[in-house]
Parts: sequence; structure tokens; C-alpha cells
Amino acid sequence: MSRPTRRIAVVVLALAASMALAAPAPAITRPHVFSVLEVPGPDTEIDPGSNEIPRVGQRFGFASTLYAWAGTKRGKRVGGLEGFCTWLRVNVAAEAGTVHCHAEWRLPGGRILGAGFLRFSASSGPSFVVPVIGGTGVYHNAKGFVRIRSIGASNRSVDEFHLTP
Repeated sequence: MSRPTRRIAVVVLALAASMALAAPAPAITRPHVFSVLEVPGPDTEIDPGSNEIPRVGQRFGFASTLYAWAGTKRGKRVGGLEGFCTWLRVNVAAEAGTVHCHAEWRLPGGRILGAGFLRFSASSGPSFVVPVIGGTGVYHNAKGFVRIRSIGASNRSVDEFHLTP
């Protein structure tokens, strides 16, 4: 083996060893519950017909700003939320429908990814639950759910995270 080839091999081995010995990223080590205030921006209809009754297969995107939430008032900005949904079932007579949504919450320390089927109806109430399917950073091992609860007659909601390792 030539001298330059040996040097490259030593550098590659040293790099591999340092990566193997590097400390893992911090992670959730016990159940963790916290809430943020979600203030939505405008929804974006991906398919035409935003003022019409949704059609099966129609999609929409959404984006929100997230703020610290102390239970009664908005705190400082802590992140954002983006996602999209696809209508899977629409029942006009029952004022009900089902969508499948994917969403990503960007928070200090990492991101949380949620996805699931959401069923809405005139009688379903002001909250729903989104399963947590993954994350990055300190949330890389997160499992659990996010309960999204509307606040009164406003378009704002409280997103309450229930995470476990």
C-alpha cells in the first residue's frame, strides 16, 4: 500500500471511530406533556374550488405560528407548523367528513411529525387527536399524540403534546 493510500485509510478509520464514539443526541427519557398556542395563517387550497363543498381527493395545505402557552395568554413565538390534508370522505347531509393529514411542528430542539385520519362532524366537538409518528433532534425517539383543542369561537387552538420515549 502506498504512503498516500495509507494516510487516507488512517483518516477514514479515525473518522469512523470518532463517529461511532460520538455522544447520541439528547432524547426524551420520560413521558413529557407540554402545550403551545397555535395561531393559523391562511389555508391554501391545492386543488381549485376553495369556496365549494370539498370533494374526495381534494387537498389543502396549512401553516401556523406557535407560541408559548401559559394556559391563559400567548407568550413568545416558539416555532411553526406546516402540513397538508386530503379529503377522503365527505357527507354533506351529516355535515361530516374524513381527512388524512401530515403535519410537522418545528419547536426548539427539533421537529415533531404527526399523521393520521381525522374525522369531523357538526357534533364532533372542538378537539381532535393526531398520532406522533416521529421526530428529529431531542424528539428523535418521540411517540405519542398531539391533542388539538379549539379555543372558543376563535381560529386559534392549543396543541397539547403527550410524548413518551
